[in-house]
Amino acid sequence: MEWLLGVNIETVHALEWASPTWKVFLGIALVALSLLGLWRGRRGMPKVGLEMLLWSIIGVVLVSMNAEPTLISEVGTPADGKTVVLVDASASMSVESNGNSRFDRAQDIVRRLQKDVTGDVEVWYFDGSLTQSVPSVVNLGHQTDLAQGLRSVYDRYLGQDLQGVILITDGIDRSVLEDSMGSLPVLPGPLSVIQMHEQSPIYDESIVRVDTGGFAFQRLNFEVTAHVRGTPNETLTVKLRKSNNVVNEKTVSLDSTGSGKATFMIRPLEVGRFAWDVEIPVDARDVVPSNNYFPVVIKVVRDEVRVLQVCGSPSYDQKFLRLFLKEDPSVDLISFFILRTHDDLSSNWSSDELSLIAFPYEKLFTEELETFDLVIFQNFNYQPFFTYQSEELLGNIAQYVRGGGGFVMIGGDRSFDLGEYGNTAIEDILPVNLGTLEQSSEEGFVPTLTESGKVHPLTQLSSTTEESQFAWTQLPSMDGYNRIASVKSDAATLLQHPTAKDDAGKPLSILSVREVEKGRVMALNVDSSWRWSYSEA
Repeated sequence: MEWLLGVNIETVHALEWASPTWKVFLGIALVALSLLGLWRGRRGMPKVGLEMLLWSIIGVVLVSMNAEPTLISEVGTPADGKTVVLVDASASMSVESNGNSRFDRAQDIVRRLQKDVTGDVEVWYFDGSLTQSVPSVVNLGHQTDLAQGLRSVYDRYLGQDLQGVILITDGIDRSVLEDSMGSLPVLPGPLSVIQMHEQSPIYDESIVRVDTGGFAFQRLNFEVTAHVRGTPNETLTVKLRKSNNVVNEKTVSLDSTGSGKATFMIRPLEVGRFAWDVEIPVDARDVVPSNNYFPVVIKVVRDEVRVLQVCGSPSYDQKFLRLFLKEDPSVDLISFFILRTHDDLSSNWSSDELSLIAFPYEKLFTEELETFDLVIFQNFNYQPFFTYQSEELLGNIAQYVRGGGGFVMIGGDRSFDLGEYGNTAIEDILPVNLGTLEQSSEEGFVPTLTESGKVHPLTQLSSTTEESQFAWTQLPSMDGYNRIASVKSDAATLLQHPTAKDDAGKPLSILSVREVEKGRVMALNVDSSWRWSYSEA
């Protein structure tokens, strides 16, 4: 039968018909009708039986040809399976024992597996991702996520049946999610784990992980928490670095398990992506010095610009500036302009009889000061409020500016020399010198642009310099001004009085700016800028 069918009869699994069933039955019906008609026509004739037999055979052959029968033969060919070897390539695998590191011993196991295991053996190394390139011991990575490594195998060999998956690791998992091993996929083959370990204890101080929010807001404090491990009940020095400079340093007391943490507060001043480094000292006995260093990258974004406006009393100028700032959705404004002084508290009135809330100057200029981008003193005299804390609080403002904050002083009968700011920490940061004998003038005037003011962004009222200069000449006059002694050498005057001179004999500055270390300061010596708004309206 083999020569007739073309296959070994022992391998035949099934007989199938290629033609549709209706076509087969139709052929059988036609053959049956034909034979029936032929038999009736030949009935009574000699040798009719032999003729009918031959025609029947022909009919069967025709029906078979019409049905297109097919023999299905299954022949199996044995093939060796594929084995995947997953090797931990994290820093802890560099720990040495008897002169050989864990990673070197893992490589010896890989070579034995490639020699002894039947079938293909594919070797992958994992740290943060899979690679088939063999890393050197000195270039092992900082991240170990066993669950992610197994998920990568699942994704890469999806739909295949593996002979087995062999994981070679020391078992130290540094993944962020503590329950990550609880959501493992169903691997395409049985999992075997070979753990690398030492028989004697090893000395290893390490940074386990560093927790951050991933991003921070400009000028707002955020926390960086470093979790460390070392000798139980001992102390460990943890340093926070930026651009190779130590930003902060803390001593951590480790508990009975050798664990501890250090929390650092960071206040970023600029927007962007910035790198900080957390590190601990490397002891001579430390077998894995590479895990004594942990870099983190933080994205600093801008939230709303926070502005603190402090006014000595309500006025048209105060109202104009407050409404102007509140119309900008990117500005978070906090205003104080009807303030209760210490004299109110020392009077015969009780607190529940006073409609004004107390001015929280202590909290504002100590705890909350650094959360603001800009502080505005608008016709504000500090003495009735700060009293014995004046030197400390004004010093805080000056230090805030030097650290990157912004400060504006606007004129009035309680500002500049009239507010007794001469010889204070505020005068040190102002762009002008105080101490003039004639402290103010009620003479009206129209300020004029200086050469610096013609090109400075603060005084550009139009898209072109010519249009901007013309716009300044059309604005209404001011009701008066605060006099200043002179302008400091590192400051720039943008607007000046058309005729008045300062104590140095130079045109009197009306609007001046200055950079003080990382911060910026502006002085506007008038209290009627609201008239410019009315003119434009």
